Amino acid sequence: MGGAPFMISWNKIQRRQPNTGSLRWYPTIALNSTVTADDVILGIVEKCTLTKVDVKAVLIALEEVIIEQLKLGNSVRFGSLGSFRPTLKTRIYDEKKGKFVNGGTLSANDVYDTDELDENGNPTLVSRGVTANNIGGINVVFSKSGEMSKKLAREQLQFRMVNGEKPYVPKNV
Repeated sequence: MGGAPFMISWNKIQRRQPNTGSLRWYPTIALNSTVTADDVILGIVEKCTLTKVDVKAVLIALEEVIIEQLKLGNSVRFGSLGSFRPTLKTRIYDEKKGKFVNGGTLSANDVYDTDELDENGNPTLVSRGVTANNIGGINVVFSKSGEMSKKLAREQLQFRMVNGEKPYVPKNV
């Protein structure tokens, strides 16, 4: 890896299982701190010949361009970092209640009809009555690239439990 090893802090958290209701322990990341835009700018300045002002200007422009493209409904692929893609927050209108009943994750063209059931007794998916009013807003999904996945693979990382447990160190590090 070169240089000081990267260490991810983690802790245990208990979560209830949705199907059984039983509690199980899971590892969860323990964030060390929040890195600000200024921290990122300074980190970039240390790795190249640009000035702090230049880097800040580029990052502001990058943010503006990405937002413009997402507003146009475009996915933005950003090299070895990954891609940003817009998705829609959708709402289902319940005609019987006369109001929108949830913020779902359906596509903009899908509405479940609770009056029509399939052979398994589930509401059927229909497209009638879907309008722009069913769109509750926009989400942005970031997907890391294959290259980033390799750089963040478990074998490339070390883990330390926050309560002082010995760190997990992969055999090849």
